[in-house]
Amino acid sequence: MDSNKIFKYALYALAAILGLTIYNAWHKDYPTLMTTATTATASTASSSQTGNNFVPQEAAPTAAATSASTSSTTPSMSTTPSTVAPSAATTTSIAHFVHVKTDLINVAIDPVGGYIVSTKLLKYPVSTAQKNTPMQILNPNPNKIYVEQSGLIGAGSPNVHYHTVSSNYYMRPHQSTLVVTLKGQTSKGLRVNKTFTFTRNEYEIKLSTAVENASSSVWKGGFFHQIVRKNIPAAHPYLQRRAYDGASISTHEKPYDKVSFKSMAEQNLNQTVVGGWVAMQQPYFVTSWVPHPKSINEFYSHSIGNGKDGANDIFTLGYKSTLVTLPPGKSTVNKATFYVGPALATKLVQASPNLSNTIDYGYLAPVSMVIFWFMKHIFSIIGNWGWTIILITLLIKLVFYPLSDKSYKSMAKMRLMQPRLKAIQDRHAGDKQATNKATMEFYKKEKLNPMGGCLPMLIQIPVFFALYYVLIESVQLRQAPWIWWIHDLSVRDPFYILPILMGASMFAQQKLSPAPPDATQAKVMMFMPIMFTVMFLWFPAGLVLYWLTNSLLSIGHQWYVLRTYDPKKEKYKKRDKIAKKKK
Repeated sequence: MDSNKIFKYALYALAAILGLTIYNAWHKDYPTLMTTATTATASTASSSQTGNNFVPQEAAPTAAATSASTSSTTPSMSTTPSTVAPSAATTTSIAHFVHVKTDLINVAIDPVGGYIVSTKLLKYPVSTAQKNTPMQILNPNPNKIYVEQSGLIGAGSPNVHYHTVSSNYYMRPHQSTLVVTLKGQTSKGLRVNKTFTFTRNEYEIKLSTAVENASSSVWKGGFFHQIVRKNIPAAHPYLQRRAYDGASISTHEKPYDKVSFKSMAEQNLNQTVVGGWVAMQQPYFVTSWVPHPKSINEFYSHSIGNGKDGANDIFTLGYKSTLVTLPPGKSTVNKATFYVGPALATKLVQASPNLSNTIDYGYLAPVSMVIFWFMKHIFSIIGNWGWTIILITLLIKLVFYPLSDKSYKSMAKMRLMQPRLKAIQDRHAGDKQATNKATMEFYKKEKLNPMGGCLPMLIQIPVFFALYYVLIESVQLRQAPWIWWIHDLSVRDPFYILPILMGASMFAQQKLSPAPPDATQAKVMMFMPIMFTVMFLWFPAGLVLYWLTNSLLSIGHQWYVLRTYDPKKEKYKKRDKIAKKKK
């Protein structure tokens, strides 16, 4: 086959692989813009609100036969807490919430139901422009509804109205824990105490729900824990960096299983699980209910609305316990852990061993984790994530130095052989078959690999995407500055300086490489820096910084090889000869 065709097809294959890989990652992380559809129940109910602080209505309806006496009603596992729609009758003023402030979070608990309806992360600002405004995860606003709910299911288990000793709780400097107890009683004689335990330097909240049957009848029921969230699609997803945004669960069979809003809109979840957890994810942050690891629960999901792909629908993801029988005078306790905070592996594993899987590094997770492990250690020394990226790039170049060096030597030899290749083409001008045969024999004799120069780019592809996932999944790099105009390495360069410099470096690197033997190939290669520059305009600045640094190091390495390597003797020149050449 024509050597030029071999080179051309190999180049096209490389471009296709690179393009397909980038497209798949882009398509996954930048989903198609979802058109806003008119939702049925959710939208209608939301629009009826007059206040800004929506608290969902009763989330745990009893079985269909709850109108009958408790003695004749036997709730079953089919008694499932439902997704709730906004209700003006249950709107509670923010002033009536129970407020809890620790060293890390600011929490608001609605006494109606005892639900956590608002959480603000004191260590994480909303943006670099709003440094004094903490990031809010849970939110009672009907347009952004995102709350946790927990309570009782079964006959005689209405929404409990709780009371507390105080409406404001603060974690004092000397306190390691802060306990908030809500007490209430149902009309059927059930005394319910919900005890929230907050721990210093932790984002997990321990919940203990104690039920005492103070009535004269047997109570049959159970407990539920759920997260209610409205799916708000991005306004311009193609212009934003997006990690996974949706639900997930953990079971014995699948330690980490994504449950997209679209799939929940199409079909409700219904699965019996031992232990595990349910979670809602968004870029850099997680909320999760974690039951006792040995408890048997039924995971479920529901949705309200009919938006396209679940857009603007309200979703409920949770679990309910097996039913218990509680005779008069007896009591029972259910314990669970609620996590609300940043996706920090060290914090997540404390709540549940598999919860750290919500830091989803994708199909290159092993590579991403190794890279981030080194990055954390480098950052602990220099204290700047931008310089950390530069140093990790240098480290990666050192690891792959033997392969890169071999590739650049091959390119140097190809450059030396260009006149001889041209002579072969001239000698067999007009005879394509003879030219191909002579060229292939020449490659074989001189041990040349025309694709040797593509190796450095192939090596970069997995590292490139591994670092990409590190940037979009690691909350440590959220709003991490570098120098001057780069205030956040996890978003694009606001002035496009790094992408332009990166494109210029790729162009310079091409000038050091031997020219392709075919004019068409040369044009394709010349176009690649332009293509990459345009594509990188929207990539995170940290990722562009990596590619720019890698290109500059590659230019230096390639220049050194061209300057000091003797392709004829296949070894580097001695220093004294190099010095003479300089003189």
